[in-house]
Amino acid sequence: MEKPRRKLLGPLSPDSEFEYRGWLVRVETTLTDEVYAGHADLLCEGVHKCRVVLATSRLDLPSAQLALCSKARDFIDDWCQRDHSGTTSFQQL
Repeated sequence: MEKPRRKLLGPLSPDSEFEYRGWLVRVETTLTDEVYAGHADLLCEGVHKCRVVLATSRLDLPSAQLALCSKARDFIDDWCQRDHSGTTSFQQL
């Protein structure tokens, strides 16, 4: 069984890469069988810290991008609200 082709779309909007609360967020969206999926890579101080993905595909590009941007901002907001005074930090991947 052949895997479906995934067409990586080029820069789609100004939100394909944006800064939020000191983090850089890079959004990538793919089109497979007429549905959109994707992920957002989150970088803090130039270092990749996290990737958020869409849990379900979307039928149109704007809703896929909006969902990814929202998930990225939610993660960053949650991270910023946590106490970072201890020895906990991101682990190297």
